Amino acid sequence: INAEYMGDEAEDDGLTEKERALRMERFRNADLVRSDITADMSDKDRERASSARKMMPNEILDELEGPSYTLLEYAQNNFQVHRKGVLNRKVPVEKLVRFQKDLLKKTLHNVPDPVDQNKLVDLFRAIMQVMGDKTREFHQDPLKLLKGILAAGLQYSTHRGGLMRSELYCQICKQLNNNPNPSSLHRGWALLACVVGTFPPDTSFMNYLHVILREGSTSPDKMVAAYAASAQRRLLYTLQHGPRKNVPMNIEIEAVQGQKPVILRLMFCDMRFKTLAIEPSTTCAEVLHDMCRKMSLSDQQYFGIYERQSNDPEEHLVAGDTRILDQMAGWGGKQKSLDQEFLDYFMKNKDQIEEEVRPEKHGYFLFKTKLCFPHMHSDPNNHELLYAQAQYDVKMGNYPTSTADAIWLAAKQVQIDLGQYSRDSGWRDLLKGKIQEYIPVQWINMKSPEEWEREIFSKHFEFVYERDKKLLKHQYVEHCMRWRLYGSSFFVVEQHEMSDLPTNLVMAVNYQGVYLLKLGLTREVVASFDFGAISSWGFSRVFFAFMVGTRKISVRTKRGSEIADLCTAYADARQRAPPPSVTT
Repeated sequence: INAEYMGDEAEDDGLTEKERALRMERFRNADLVRSDITADMSDKDRERASSARKMMPNEILDELEGPSYTLLEYAQNNFQVHRKGVLNRKVPVEKLVRFQKDLLKKTLHNVPDPVDQNKLVDLFRAIMQVMGDKTREFHQDPLKLLKGILAAGLQYSTHRGGLMRSELYCQICKQLNNNPNPSSLHRGWALLACVVGTFPPDTSFMNYLHVILREGSTSPDKMVAAYAASAQRRLLYTLQHGPRKNVPMNIEIEAVQGQKPVILRLMFCDMRFKTLAIEPSTTCAEVLHDMCRKMSLSDQQYFGIYERQSNDPEEHLVAGDTRILDQMAGWGGKQKSLDQEFLDYFMKNKDQIEEEVRPEKHGYFLFKTKLCFPHMHSDPNNHELLYAQAQYDVKMGNYPTSTADAIWLAAKQVQIDLGQYSRDSGWRDLLKGKIQEYIPVQWINMKSPEEWEREIFSKHFEFVYERDKKLLKHQYVEHCMRWRLYGSSFFVVEQHEMSDLPTNLVMAVNYQGVYLLKLGLTREVVASFDFGAISSWGFSRVFFAFMVGTRKISVRTKRGSEIADLCTAYADARQRAPPPSVTT
């Protein structure tokens, strides 16, 4: 047991055979519970969760008697000697692990690099300022100081190794030990909860941190217990999914400090939206599951969450194991380096401190169908979603439509939005200033708004009077389903192998196969490959390739992983339930 969970050689633990057998049975039961939790994880996540179990021996710690994995024990083995006073007397280790009002003169650990030593000493000052034990400069925002601490930890976890992270964790934990000020104690526990959700500690400190969190969760102080319990959950997520990519946003930090959820807005293609209450550590897969349940959608494999950024014309599928708020924190263009973040927050240069980035100005999350099959239209719960997506793809010019198609669909949309009009009713100027909401972008400049309005209503007058909007939306989608590109996902790619085709193309993938389209408003299909003819596919960081017989077709794209996953999902879904044929 010691060898597996603690990484040490097995030693005589002083237990009887019966007690040892009982402990082993508890491990087996715990693993059975964990297996239910990790059943739906990817292989990558399952591997991380397995590592997390080895680093977080909950059951062992519950059984150990006497002092073990205490901060004092860690300090005795890892802290450097500190001296104080004129006589240069040695500071007892017991004092080094307790709360102190004064700043550190040097780091707790023996950090060889003087530059890192100075930064870590400044880091302790920032920790004390966040906890309210040291006065801040007049221009210093506590949230920015806290984000600077998190930025430093991400920097160290990426470039400096475990010693720096251990120093940061120990500085926080020592200020929680015997802290006489309840307000400072609560701020410190909130800080620790933010830190464990951003990056994990070094493995050498993991067991000690777990004991600190376990003891905190049983504290008589209800706020301390709540923060410690939250930190335990967040730490498990971090161990499963790895450190964050970006420094948390203000709304995440405030959510942790206030023990409240973050309200996430998910948009639909028609710009309606739904909101979900999530935790800062919530993954995209969990958001997708909650969204499908909220909308009574039966099979979540057909749906996905995409991100749209203002500086990117394409929408990108968000991977299931991605922390949704971590993804949002990376919006807003080029991010400052972590070193620069550190300097801004800790060198107190007021001119360098920038305003908080507001991510909602730079993009949004879009909920839409990922795998689109004709049989999905038979489920009433899918009707609104499929109509909004079809309308969006038509309007944005994703489908190569004729003018006749454009007019018919616009007339049907008028019937849905505005109701039925006759030739004698006052229909003129109803679409004034709104033509772009009805006509595809590739056709809108071909005629004047007045001409488009006359042709739309001319077709509209031919329709049979119908008040049922659900039926009208069904007719709209059925018209789109006749196109062979219906339900496609689109990717801008480059190709250099087929001399008869342009270099820049659009690749479309749907339930029938893979298509290559000319880049532009017309989107003419120049090549198509049915899934039945595609034998395999693969990707690298900058390429996607697939085999058609003995022919290999390769395109350059940074979204090869997303295309490959989409092809695999379609192939799996087709195997389970082959879709009916559709007129092309």
